[in-house]
Amino acid sequence: MEKSSEIVKVLLFALAKEKAGLASIPLAIRLPTSVRELKATLGCQYPELAPLMASSRLAVNRNFATENLIVQVGDEVALIPPVSGG
Repeated sequence: MEKSSEIVKVLLFALAKEKAGLASIPLAIRLPTSVRELKATLGCQYPELAPLMASSRLAVNRNFATENLIVQVGDEVALIPPVSGG
C-alpha cells in the first residue's frame, strides 16, 4: 500500500490543549503510519507539545491505541496527556 500525504486533525485535551492554545491542530503526515511515528511527527511539528509525547497516549477512533497501531486516512485521533486530580 502506497503512503499518501494527508492532514490529520488531532484533538487536544487538558494540558495539551493549554500548551497549544487550541482544541485541535492539523498534522501533515504520510498515511498509513504507526501511532509511534504519528507521535514523533506531532512532537516535531508542534514543539510546544514535544515534552508531553513520552507521557501522553493517543486515542484512535475513541479507543486508546498501542504504539504499533496503524493510523489510516479518516481515523479520528486525539492526544490525551496524563491527568491528575482528585
